[in-house]
Amino acid sequence: MADRNKKGQFQKGNPGKPKGAVNKVTSNLREKLTAAADNFGLIDTLFNDLAELAPLDRVRAITALLPYMMPKLQSIEMKEQTTLEQFVSMSPDDRKAMILQLKREIANDG
Repeated sequence: MADRNKKGQFQKGNPGKPKGAVNKVTSNLREKLTAAADNFGLIDTLFNDLAELAPLDRVRAITALLPYMMPKLQSIEMKEQTTLEQFVSMSPDDRKAMILQLKREIANDG
């Protein structure tokens, strides 16, 4: 516990848990639920049940389930708007620099 002070608090500058890290209990629970779903054929049952729904109800059900199956994408704030025409007319070095800058911004946000 060298990274904590006398009160048990983290020292200043400690980054803490990495962004997006999942704790052990959550990770174990997800693994067990996935195994149970595979063992009991729950995924096949779910798809069969969805196929029996009316098209509108099927879309509603899938839309409701999607946030639990796939992470939501975060929007990326563009500080400067560049049109396709401007991008194409840039020099190759300027385009490469812009792409690298966008990659850095995405890496810092995610």
